[in-house]
Amino acid sequence: MKIDKFTKVVLLVIAVFLGIVALKPLVQIETVSAYPGDFEYVKPIGMLMSIAFFLDTRNGDIWGYDLDEGKIYYSGKLVKLGKPLVKKKK
Repeated sequence: MKIDKFTKVVLLVIAVFLGIVALKPLVQIETVSAYPGDFEYVKPIGMLMSIAFFLDTRNGDIWGYDLDEGKIYYSGKLVKLGKPLVKKKK
């Protein structure tokens, strides 16, 4: 039985793709979550000047973090989209 050029090319392509599949785990870059387990519910929502704002998806609280001073500010509670934020009573 004589193997023609087409069969050799097809077998070479199969071997190359199997090699890629086998070596993929060795060269794949590991992804890292930006939010550790304790903060999975905290999502960044924007910035204004030097203040970054974050939403606590568990309860709707919005917090601001001043990047210059390193202080955290409570901005309010998101009750419903399109409605004003509800401020805490002091």
